[in-house]
Amino acid sequence: MENTPTSADVSPGSRARAMFLIGIIVAFLAGLLVGYLVGSGKGGELEIPENVFAVEVGEAPQIGPANAPVTVVLFTDFQCPFCRKAAKMIERLRSRFGDDVRIVFKHYPMQKLHPEAYFAHEASVGAHKQGKFWAFHDRLFAHEGPQGRQDLETIARQAGLDIGMWSSDLNRRAHRSIVDADLKQGTGLGVTGTPTFFINGRRVVGANWKMIERVVRHEKKLTAELLESGVPAERIYETIMKDALKALQDTVPPPAPQPQPGPRIEDLSALYRVGLGNSTVIGKPDVPVTVVWFIDYQCPFSEKANAIVEKLRDSHVDAIRLVVKNNPQPRHPGAPLAAEAALAAGSQGKFRAMHDKLFANRDAQSREDLEGYAKELGLDLKIFSAALDGHQYLPTIKQEQKTARTLGATSTPTYFINGLKYKGNQPYDALEDAVLSAKLRAEKIIATGVPAKDVYKHIIKNGATSVQYQKPAGASSITHNPDPNIPLTRACRGAGSTAP
Repeated sequence: MENTPTSADVSPGSRARAMFLIGIIVAFLAGLLVGYLVGSGKGGELEIPENVFAVEVGEAPQIGPANAPVTVVLFTDFQCPFCRKAAKMIERLRSRFGDDVRIVFKHYPMQKLHPEAYFAHEASVGAHKQGKFWAFHDRLFAHEGPQGRQDLETIARQAGLDIGMWSSDLNRRAHRSIVDADLKQGTGLGVTGTPTFFINGRRVVGANWKMIERVVRHEKKLTAELLESGVPAERIYETIMKDALKALQDTVPPPAPQPQPGPRIEDLSALYRVGLGNSTVIGKPDVPVTVVWFIDYQCPFSEKANAIVEKLRDSHVDAIRLVVKNNPQPRHPGAPLAAEAALAAGSQGKFRAMHDKLFANRDAQSREDLEGYAKELGLDLKIFSAALDGHQYLPTIKQEQKTARTLGATSTPTYFINGLKYKGNQPYDALEDAVLSAKLRAEKIIATGVPAKDVYKHIIKNGATSVQYQKPAGASSITHNPDPNIPLTRACRGAGSTAP
């Protein structure tokens, strides 16, 4: 028979253990309650900012109707990784709230953290002048790596700008005053890091979607009351700003003026140490010229370059060794697998055949397509498919991409001819001239007794391993620093303004 113990049968130790368990359960439930309050916005973490600042919109780039009930002014930096996340939130805001939200862009380059950012912001003002700011903005945030003059020009072409007008404005530094005005405005409003949002004047620091969405919903309710009271939609923002705080001048001292440095311009005469690694090599090891070529199998410019490179090799077959390195771009999601297919074919002695077939079929590179090409080339399909399934060659591709980033070869195609960099889709004559010049220099070195098979190592042994820039005026030498965008790991925050 089962016996139920009475209270008199329970020992003091049992009571203590029971009370201990009850305490744990109570603490657990209390934790859940606190988590609920914080997560639902009822706790302090998601409290609506109390202060409302007067944020002038002016002629800044905008998306959304001017009479939208909620105006979101975003102070941002083109080289800030957190701002890249904030840029994606623009579309999310538009998708979630539609015409109830107007987005306004303000320039706030953090010069001390991101030396190239100021010039990128000037370039974006030039795009705004031509009515194509957002096309430039989206491409610039999608671009990974350096934001030097050549990189910005590539982005400007992609955005459809008049390059002559855009370049002329940059050369004259015609847009500095606009960037400086936004920096001054942001500093006065207490902006010390990027991104910083002002939602109908309420300040939110950081790409915190939960907080941003909560404040937008809060402002929609308030502006609905204003509309009901008779305030016209086109005067909503003006009405809110009328009683807003003008600035934090009493608490934030103005920054000391700093001299504006010129933009960093890449030194195209720099010699780079580009190793062969595990990359595909075509040609003899004892030729005088080594051409390292970074490509993307879905890039139209790489496709065009392929025909030029083939012609160059055919014309100088005894002088050139070609090293093919893969740098699939983020905008071409199928390019990494295509690169893997080329290397998998190379393991069976059919690299060049697959390489050419991929460029001939840039728009047909699905897994099924790749296996079809392998079959046409007579490859062992079982080995080929296993290599793709196991991503056998992906580590090589990732290493090649890392090399491209550190050397500033972020766009495709990019060439290194005996260590000298040539960016973009170069015409045949320019590449041939570069090869002939490199050959002449190499032959002079060989004549001193350096074995032909070692001449490339000899040439690049003291080459740079990171992007090189022209020395600024007054500097004694070129600073060999790694590019500040590799990697983007620092938080984009500073003490006070970092205006240049």
